[in-house]
Amino acid sequence: MFDNVRQWRVCLWSGVCKAAWGLYRILTCILFGIVSVFVYIGKQISAFCKREFVASLIIGTLIALICGGWFFTFVTERAARVGAEMQRDKLRYELDSTKQLIPNSNWNDTE
Repeated sequence: MFDNVRQWRVCLWSGVCKAAWGLYRILTCILFGIVSVFVYIGKQISAFCKREFVASLIIGTLIALICGGWFFTFVTERAARVGAEMQRDKLRYELDSTKQLIPNSNWNDTE
């Protein structure tokens, strides 16, 4: 039990500071752990490239070709989708303008 409010406030502030420090340590440990894994992977790749130079060139070329193919596929699909959306918008505009030409039309919109 606390004798006064000041004692309670000091104890609370100490607990908050220690909790913040603990949270900071947890977050930095997680971050440095992830960075350590990437550094380890980088060292292993570097050692492999020094040991097996021709194999690393072949693997690097294959990875570059796969990434290039993925990029080409993405760009082609994106262009086709944008073209289809533009055609859809054009048809919708033409339909709306045709509807406005006919006064008192009772066309049912399916929207």
